[in-house]
Amino acid sequence: MSVRFVRNRYCARVWGENGPEWPPSPYRLLRGIIAACKFNEPNIGDDTLANILSPLLGRLPHMMLPVPYHVCGNCVGVRRPVDVWWPGIFFDDVQIQTLCTILRHLRYLGRTESWCVVNVGSYDGHANCLPLYESDGRLDHRILQILVPQEGAVLEGLYTVHDGIRRAEGTIPEGARYVPYVVASECLL
Repeated sequence: MSVRFVRNRYCARVWGENGPEWPPSPYRLLRGIIAACKFNEPNIGDDTLANILSPLLGRLPHMMLPVPYHVCGNCVGVRRPVDVWWPGIFFDDVQIQTLCTILRHLRYLGRTESWCVVNVGSYDGHANCLPLYESDGRLDHRILQILVPQEGAVLEGLYTVHDGIRRAEGTIPEGARYVPYVVASECLL
């Protein structure tokens, strides 16, 4: 998936903390996809959605991040898309078409001023943000804790409303966990 921020900024806060979330968490992206489907595509049933997203819940994605050019409060300025992919996960044509239908409705990621367009495609480049255990040590990097779905998470758990959880410092939403990721230093704030 390629996430392009229309206004060249991504605005989101780290769960349970102050400060901008960068890079965008896979947990937030998957919740956004679920919400886009549930609110806008009632003809796509839970079984169909689970067929598409369940394989993604069992793997950690890789990302190709742009270099941020500006940080202000909880907003990060970026001029290029964030590419996200799950190595070893492949979809058939019907799954791709269904996912494209859902992604048409994912109009922002994070705060509502983070307007975005998300497209499906294949990515053959190198990741500059990947799980620590998959790193080969070639990146000039830092290690960050990134929010991802809990192992064995189910769609219902990701669709839970988390009223007030951001106010409780140091807490994370149910169905989520932090995983150490290697992130290229140039792509950090």
